[in-house]
Amino acid sequence: MSLLADLHAGSHGLQFTPPSSWQLDADEDAFVSFRDATHRVDWYLEFSPLIVDLSTRHDELLREDLRHDTITVFESYFAMAKTESPIPPVEQGVDLDAVTRETVHNLLSLPRTKRDPNWSPVVSIERATISDVPVLVVIHRLTYSAGDELIIGRIVISLEQGTIYLSALRRADMTGVRESFLVITRQQPGEDGDAGLSEISQAMIDDPTLDERFPDHPLSAIRRALHWALTTPLNLSIRTPLSSEPETPMMLPRSGCSITPPPRFRVCPAMAAKMDSSLTPFIRATVPQGGSYGFDVWRVPSLSIKGRQATQRLRRIAEEHMREWGRDGDPAVEFEWVEYSIRDGLPGVSTYVSFHVHGREITRWRIGLWIMTALSFVSAWLALFPVPVKSSPQL
Repeated sequence: MSLLADLHAGSHGLQFTPPSSWQLDADEDAFVSFRDATHRVDWYLEFSPLIVDLSTRHDELLREDLRHDTITVFESYFAMAKTESPIPPVEQGVDLDAVTRETVHNLLSLPRTKRDPNWSPVVSIERATISDVPVLVVIHRLTYSAGDELIIGRIVISLEQGTIYLSALRRADMTGVRESFLVITRQQPGEDGDAGLSEISQAMIDDPTLDERFPDHPLSAIRRALHWALTTPLNLSIRTPLSSEPETPMMLPRSGCSITPPPRFRVCPAMAAKMDSSLTPFIRATVPQGGSYGFDVWRVPSLSIKGRQATQRLRRIAEEHMREWGRDGDPAVEFEWVEYSIRDGLPGVSTYVSFHVHGREITRWRIGLWIMTALSFVSAWLALFPVPVKSSPQL
C-alpha cells in the first residue's frame, strides 16, 4: 500500500504532489516521508481515519486536548529512549548528598513533564488557512534533554474521511544554545550561571526573535519550513474539507435516534464502515500517537423491557454486555452504577467500568448510558483513554 499513491489520486479527500526538491525516504499505507535539503527538515505526511475537530467555538478545549496529548507523546518518546539506552544508577561512592543524589536520579529517570507539571511540550498553536480551508499549525517537542532535542511542526488538515498531518521534523545537532545565550546575556557580574537559568522561562527560550541568531536550531528551521509551506503555492488541493460543526441535536439514521454530543466529538465514517449497521462512532482526537477519546451509539431493535423491574433488568443486560468486553482484558472488571428515569418515565442506567487490557498495566475507563426508548434499546458508550471528559452525550 502507498499513501503517496493515495495522495496523488486524492483518495482521502486531499490531492498532493510533493515538490521535486523533496527526496522520497519511505512510503507506506498510512505515512510517507521525504528529505528536504533546502529547508533542512524531514517532511512527513500521515493519514489518520480519526476526525480532528478544529472548531473555534471549542478552542480552549482543543488547546487543553493538545497539551494533554502532546504530553502523552512526549512521555512515550522518553520511555522508548530509556528502553533503548537504560539509565545507569547513580553510584553510591559518588560524593553527593542524599538530596542531590535524588535530584540527579529524577533528572535522568523522569521526563520533564513529570519533574515539572507546569511545563508543556507545546511550543505554539496557531490557526491558518490553505486555499481558504482552516487548518491548525502546532509545534511541539518530542524529546528535550541534554544532547537530545527533537521538535516537530504539524499542519493539521481535517477532512470528511479523516485527517492529514503535514509535518516538518528536525533534531538538534547541538542542544542548549538558546538557553546558554540567554543565561550569558542576562547574567549579572558575579552571578552564578545556574541561578540565571532558573529565571529563564520556556517562552523566552522559544522566542521567535532568536530564530535569526540561531538559524540551525531545530525550532528555527521548523518555523521557516512551516512558513514556506503555508505561503508557497504547493501542488495541494483539499477536495473534501471537514464540514462545519453539525447542528444539535443531530440525527443518527444508523442508530435511529438524535444526540447532542459533548464538545469536539465528531462522527468517524471510517470506523462506522467497519462496525454494526446500527452503530455510530464518535471520536475526539488531536495529534497522532496521542490516543483519542471516543463513544459509540447503537440500537438493539429486537430488545424490549417492560414491567416494574425494567430498570433492574436493563442493568443486568448492561452488565452482561460489559462482562463480555472484559474478557478481552482483566476478568476482574469493576462496575459502578447509577439508576434513573428519563423522559416519560423510561428507565436508564449509567455505568462506570474499569479493567486492564491484555494483562498490561493499562486501564480502560468506560462510561455508559443504557437507555430504553419507547420502542427499543439504545446504548451510548464513552470509551475514554486515559481520562474521562466533563460531559456525556445527551440522547
